Amino acid sequence: MSTAVSIRAGSLGPVKSFARGTELCAQGAPVDDVYLIRSGVVKLTWTDETGGETIVGLRWRGWFAGASAAMAGVPSCVTAVARTDSTVEHLKVGRFLHLMKTNPEFAEQLHRSHCLEVLEQARDLGELALVPAQTRLHNLLSRLATSNRLEKIGDRMRLPITKGELALCLSITPEHLSRLLDQMNGPSEYILSGQWLIQPPSITAGITKPAPGSKTT
Repeated sequence: MSTAVSIRAGSLGPVKSFARGTELCAQGAPVDDVYLIRSGVVKLTWTDETGGETIVGLRWRGWFAGASAAMAGVPSCVTAVARTDSTVEHLKVGRFLHLMKTNPEFAEQLHRSHCLEVLEQARDLGELALVPAQTRLHNLLSRLATSNRLEKIGDRMRLPITKGELALCLSITPEHLSRLLDQMNGPSEYILSGQWLIQPPSITAGITKPAPGSKTT
């Protein structure tokens, strides 16, 4: 999920660079800082009491890390970690809450970010409940490929996550993901080679075809 950022960089707080792996907020911990992502990718993870971990989302430019917990006055329900080198704008919670109440442009950006997040979560829950894993994989790769967020060289785009993390995003095992990828050999299928996502021949040729498992009328 990403959204356009119309607010001038540095006008909200200090602009900071975070290396890959930097933790922005921790599950179960109070939120003292909010970060507006200016560039890079942040992954959201949720961990159960046994230590099992899953990825509940990827967040991009325009998302506010820690904002929901700060607004609600509760600990963060997820851990947010920079998946790539990232640039963020740093706001202490007090300033964040003040801007939310007094700066209409800032409030609009924040509400848009939250609305897009709610819509994305509703779609993902619906797909998880009703859509086969093969189609969910195709849909996720297609959304990433058409998002204009990925590093692109020719018909190849670099994914910001590993295959293991991709499996977590889909709530399937790495073994099942490998089987699904082996089955993706049609003209409308994306090819995953390492962390490189290769466009299917139908897209390269300008032909649009339905996703596997989808119905046509």
